[in-house]
Amino acid sequence: MTSRTMLGKWFERRRGQVSGIEGIFVAFGFAIAPYAFSQAIAMVGWRETWRILAVVVGVGMSGVGWLLFRDNPEICGLRMDGEKSPTANSVLVLDSDHRKEENGISDSLWGYTRGQALRTLAFWAVTLAFASQALSVTGITFNIVSIGAEMGIAEADIVRIFIPNAMVSTAVGFVIGLMCDRMRLQFIFMLMMAAQAVGIAAVANLNRPEMWAVAIVGLGISSGCFGTLTTVVLPRFFGRASARRELNL
Repeated sequence: MTSRTMLGKWFERRRGQVSGIEGIFVAFGFAIAPYAFSQAIAMVGWRETWRILAVVVGVGMSGVGWLLFRDNPEICGLRMDGEKSPTANSVLVLDSDHRKEENGISDSLWGYTRGQALRTLAFWAVTLAFASQALSVTGITFNIVSIGAEMGIAEADIVRIFIPNAMVSTAVGFVIGLMCDRMRLQFIFMLMMAAQAVGIAAVANLNRPEMWAVAIVGLGISSGCFGTLTTVVLPRFFGRASARRELNL
């Protein structure tokens, strides 16, 4: 979530393209994780696997964040998409309804406050769609062994579903990233929700061989859409900063 939020604050015109590239790694990582964890647990046990993850995430990723993450391009003397920041100490007065231009520079650092966002229908439509995808697919992913057991499918067989799922979600995430810069996001949300419904229905019938392909395609498409949209939607709809702030650039 942190990495996706950061990308949304650093790119505007290329936000969809960059999120699509990011989605290649995120979608593949999420999709392959259950299989990788299952193999690690089989080799060293769940306690040791848990300790290894704690070191990798707690020490490794915290170090990467400290070294590379910056809150926004303005504090680095840059503008979004890599453009240079103005050298003059101009003050930009930001308003959620109007992007003010001073010294010939169009400001892209604008935003709704939390209260303003909560009063919009778009916020709740986006949030509920994301919540539906996150809750249902996470539930399926981390209970897939139990789901398979109820249908008489062995653990080694059921977790293999995530390998082709990773391939589908990775490819879809990249394509959706390119599409986000060129079309209305509402249609991509509709695609995500439709694919999610198909994938969930197929998972409930994995004891039928033909449903495996349907589940892989449905959940793969919805996961690919989800990874990209979570980067693109919030900064596009609601901006990057609190409303009516003053920033010394």
